[in-house]
Amino acid sequence: MTYGIYELLMPDHPSAYAYTRTLADQQVLVVINLTEHMVELEEDELGLNFSEIWLTHYENGLLPLVLRPFETIVGLNNKV
Repeated sequence: MTYGIYELLMPDHPSAYAYTRTLADQQVLVVINLTEHMVELEEDELGLNFSEIWLTHYENGLLPLVLRPFETIVGLNNKV
């Protein structure tokens, strides 16, 4: 996660932190809920489109619409 182009998504969101890291033809997507509350996200606004999930705190992810408390999801974004 050190190399490649970093792009912050939704910089003004009060509860979630999301970014991509792109290197060559691969893009990693990281989405984090920084609160103890459920956070609803809009798929169209964020471009959240995982082709493969590498890491998550919950077995059954609800993304792209809902992040549970303190949930983090890391994976490949298939929009590249």
